[in-house]
Amino acid sequence: MTQSASAVTFRGIEFAQGETSFADEVVDYTKFYSGGLSQEEAYAKTWKASAQAFDDPNAVLGAANSSWKGNKMAIADRDDYSLGNGGSITVKFTDNFLVGSNDDKDDLWIFEAGGLVEGMLVEISQDGDNWASLGEIGGTQHAGIDIDAFGFTSDDTFSFVRVTDNGKNRYNQGWAGADIDAIGAISSQDVPEPASMLGLLAVGGFITSSVFKRR
Repeated sequence: MTQSASAVTFRGIEFAQGETSFADEVVDYTKFYSGGLSQEEAYAKTWKASAQAFDDPNAVLGAANSSWKGNKMAIADRDDYSLGNGGSITVKFTDNFLVGSNDDKDDLWIFEAGGLVEGMLVEISQDGDNWASLGEIGGTQHAGIDIDAFGFTSDDTFSFVRVTDNGKNRYNQGWAGADIDAIGAISSQDVPEPASMLGLLAVGGFITSSVFKRR
């Protein structure tokens, strides 16, 4: 596991690469509001403020910064995204990869806002098309996952994580379902810089050329 940045601890979880360990981009999302309402219908309800407060998918990007059992916040100050009943969100790491750690420690952590980790299904992908299920977290299980337990190692690099509400959570008002604050790669590896890649190609070309010349 590459450690190119100073380690930072969020809610007691240490991330060796600091804030670069967290998801950088929202690729896709689908949200379902309480009672099967449309967004327009949800916003027209008397709980409009809470519906809007948990409606920005970009709130899951970057380091954890919203409410949890050790740091309760007013709704107006919250910065997390509610999936709704069966909704999902897909994020991408752009400057780092999620990798295995070759041990039984947690490699991925889903920061769920509030006092309880609500049930969610987690998947990872290298290319955004082919997905591997990491099962379900929530309830009595903490929010960390050891991806080595699913047959992966430090040689396996993943850029995408998809989280889906399991359809068994609380669905009242605007904070329906699992509330995602952040998604972080505890076991992380840098994405090679373009210049580094060009350098490797140049070295490879030089070696190949030298071999041919010797022949």
